[in-house]
Amino acid sequence: MEHRWKRSGKRWRTPSPAGDEPEHRVATGGMLIDTRRRSFSRVVWVLALGLLLGGLFTKLCEMFLPESAARTFLTTSVSASIGPASVDIVAIGLTLGPLVLYLNVLTLVGIFLVALVARSWI
Repeated sequence: MEHRWKRSGKRWRTPSPAGDEPEHRVATGGMLIDTRRRSFSRVVWVLALGLLLGGLFTKLCEMFLPESAARTFLTTSVSASIGPASVDIVAIGLTLGPLVLYLNVLTLVGIFLVALVARSWI
């Protein structure tokens, strides 16, 4: 027998026999699987908030961990940069950059935690 669940308010319940269940949420083997596509803006927000949280974790680690192999492992980063980009119109001149992205283990942890929260709450 295939188990299917329906969301009613904040709780999951079994659907009525009429079959008016949503097609994007299916419970299989005790695990709820969501097959909907995520929007692009949601992915951008998760990445942005995850990068900020990872940066906070990195700064806290640099401030409070003593000099050790663990601190070196957690705070060693790889960087990528783009820029600067300049636009000079007769009335306005604009320079953007350079934009730099730093990735380390704690940044990836931050992205992972924000993705978990976004998946379970939103």
